[in-house]
Amino acid sequence: MKSWAPAATVALTAVAPPLGTVPTTVTVFVTVFVPPQPATMPASSGTLAQPTFPYADAVSINPWRGRERLEGMRQWPTLIALADRVERTDAFEGFVLIGSFASGTADELSDLDVIVVAKPGSFQQAWLARGHLSHDSLVRWDLPRGSHSSGHNWLTRDLVKVDCTIIDPDADQKPLATPYAVCVGQPEIAARFPQVSIESVREHAEQIAAEQNAIPADPASLPYGELIDWKIAEFKQAVRRAPRT
Repeated sequence: MKSWAPAATVALTAVAPPLGTVPTTVTVFVTVFVPPQPATMPASSGTLAQPTFPYADAVSINPWRGRERLEGMRQWPTLIALADRVERTDAFEGFVLIGSFASGTADELSDLDVIVVAKPGSFQQAWLARGHLSHDSLVRWDLPRGSHSSGHNWLTRDLVKVDCTIIDPDADQKPLATPYAVCVGQPEIAARFPQVSIESVREHAEQIAAEQNAIPADPASLPYGELIDWKIAEFKQAVRRAPRT
């Protein structure tokens, strides 16, 4: 049984009639009790509030062909957050968008494929700052590390998968092919990469996709990052095969 709770205590003071020849002041303390109140929930408008994004007005993202389409997609807030974190980290010079969002072929299931560019000679500092890029993610994992480049991937709480390569292009010969978009930083940072044909990059991407789509012999033995890659690839295949409503 819930007991009544005190709501307030009031002091009442009065001067009583004289008793004999000595005036007497009497103070009475009165405590007011109220019955327990049931818990209430805030009134609902019947619609879910749309999340707000604090970086939208503060982050400067370079224009590129196809940006307007991306701005209307669910991956856009993730890109804005990444841009803000790259700008705020001293070891990063900028980042380059590649893959389907750079080519204009992305859909609502597409991953964000990005290359985060370290300042010359600052790969170690950039790699140590990778957790800042994936802050507040649902899960994150590293790929096998090289001396001047490595992958750091994550899945956001909105289930956007980010494939991120952190690299010092001056010390690593990772190529860059069109189409790409320098989202943050000077456009000249693309000149730090060796340029290759889109055909060779497409062959590499197809090889990676085939590896992700292949059914592993023992899924339980996969590192969790590879398991996530495989499951997401399966999920995307299934959704894209479904009829559109």
